[in-house]
Amino acid sequence: MNLAILETSTEKFIKKLASEKKSKHTITNYSSSIGSLIKYVRMHKGNDEFDIKETVFEYIDSISPNYSSNTINTRRIIIKSFVNYLADRGYIEESFSRRIKLLRRDSNKRKEVLEPFEIEKLLEIASSEISEAAGYNVYHKVRNRLLLIMLLFTGMRRSEIACLKWSDVNTRTNEISVVGKGNKTRVVPLRKEIRYELMDFKELTGELEGRGYSMNSKYIFGSEHRNKRTKEKDGHVNPKTIEVIIGSLVKKSGITKKITPHNLRHNFASYALKSGMSVPTLSGILGHASPDITMKIYAHEISKEEREKQMSKLDFGI
Repeated sequence: MNLAILETSTEKFIKKLASEKKSKHTITNYSSSIGSLIKYVRMHKGNDEFDIKETVFEYIDSISPNYSSNTINTRRIIIKSFVNYLADRGYIEESFSRRIKLLRRDSNKRKEVLEPFEIEKLLEIASSEISEAAGYNVYHKVRNRLLLIMLLFTGMRRSEIACLKWSDVNTRTNEISVVGKGNKTRVVPLRKEIRYELMDFKELTGELEGRGYSMNSKYIFGSEHRNKRTKEKDGHVNPKTIEVIIGSLVKKSGITKKITPHNLRHNFASYALKSGMSVPTLSGILGHASPDITMKIYAHEISKEEREKQMSKLDFGI
C-alpha cells in the first residue's frame, strides 16, 4: 500500500457511502476519521510503501486517550468498515477488521444533568445578550437563544437542528419533521413556547431581509458563508458552531458541569423520564432504533424513577 492508493480508495469509499444515501452527517464523520488516518500516513510514512495492517494499528494506538470511549469507538468502527471495503475491492488480500477491538464503555458513568435553576440561568444569559445587542448582532443573539431552546426542549441532535428547514415545521399540527441517522424521518412534538420563538425568529429574519441583509434561506439556521459555487448563502449553520455557541453560554453562566449540545439531549431525556414519559415514546422522539437502546442508555434514570414510584405505593398499614 502507498499514500496515493490510500487516498484514491478513500475517495471511492466516500462516493460509495453517498450512493447508498448515507446522511451528510455520516459521510462527514467517515471523511474526517479516514482523513485522520491519511494525515497520519502522510506524516509518518510519506510516499513510501507501507504495511496497511501495521499502519492502521499504529494509527489506532496514536488516538489520544483524552477522547471519550464513544469518540474512540466511533473512529475504530469507521476504520473497521473502511478495512472491509479495502478487502472487498481487492486493495488488500483479506480484511483484518475483526482484530480492531472496541473499548468497553463505562456504563455506570452518569450523564451531567442541569438543575432547573441552571436551565433558568442559561436562558437568562441568552436573553440578556439579546437586550445588550445592537444592529445585525441582535440576529446572532436571538439565533443563539433559539438554538439553546431547541436543544433543551426537543431532544434533537445538534446536526439535526443545524439541518432543519422552515418546511420541516408544521405550526398547525405543532410538529417538526426531523431527518435523523440513516436518513430516517421522525416527528418531534413542537412545544407551544418553541413555536412562538420560531415565529418571532422568522419575523426578525424577514425584517432584516427588508433592510437589505441576505437572510432568505430555506434553513432555519442558515449559514452566513457564501457557497463558493453558487455565490449564495444557501447552506446551514455548521454543527460545530452550535457547539461553540452553547459552550460560550455555559461559560458565561458560571455552570461548572461539562455541558455540550449532546449533554442537553441527555438532559431532555432525563427530565422526560422524571415527568413520566414512557420509554417507547421517548425512544421515538429521540430517534433511537428501538426502545431497548433507550433503556440501555438511560438505565440509571429509568430504574431510579421506577424504584421511587413503586416504593411510594407501599402501604405498611401504620
